[in-house]
Amino acid sequence: MDYLNIVLGLLLIALGFFVIKYYQEKLSEQGGLTFKIRTTGIGLIIIGLALILEEFNLL
Repeated sequence: MDYLNIVLGLLLIALGFFVIKYYQEKLSEQGGLTFKIRTTGIGLIIIGLALILEEFNLL
């Protein structure tokens, strides 16, 4: 088992939630990159989950 992939997956998940939460608090009034920023956060969460699931041979 490679612990680096698990740690990296957890960090990506945390970063994804941080991006979405930061967007909701600070940037939602300005408009512009609405869809792209939310999609980036969701993408980071999915990549993190994939890394973790692949490490445990569930994917």
